[in-house]
Amino acid sequence: HGGRLRVRPAPARLHLRWTTASLRCARGSEQPQAVTAAAGESVPWLIWRGLLTTRFRSLEPDEQVALDCLYGGGEFAELCGQLSRYVSDDTVPLRAASLLKGWLDQGLISVIRAGENAP
Repeated sequence: HGGRLRVRPAPARLHLRWTTASLRCARGSEQPQAVTAAAGESVPWLIWRGLLTTRFRSLEPDEQVALDCLYGGGEFAELCGQLSRYVSDDTVPLRAASLLKGWLDQGLISVIRAGENAP
């Protein structure tokens, strides 16, 4: 049986067509930036609380589907299957490990459980 990942409450997701988030990231910069329409499709952004700080960042397409799988209750093997649609089969393990490390560091995952009978 696959491993289950326990996630914190789902972070908010925004899909922005405008550079509003980039402008927010550049706050405090000495060079003013204009809010403009982004080229092409909207960009997904993840927003979550980390201790007392609101955090946000854009998502790559493969991370977006991996997070959707994770928050939909999918197991690690299913998450890897989703990633294989975006990266070559030989790089799936490295990409999955990289995403998991990032999610752990950011507090999006609280526990990793092995097997169905794990506490």
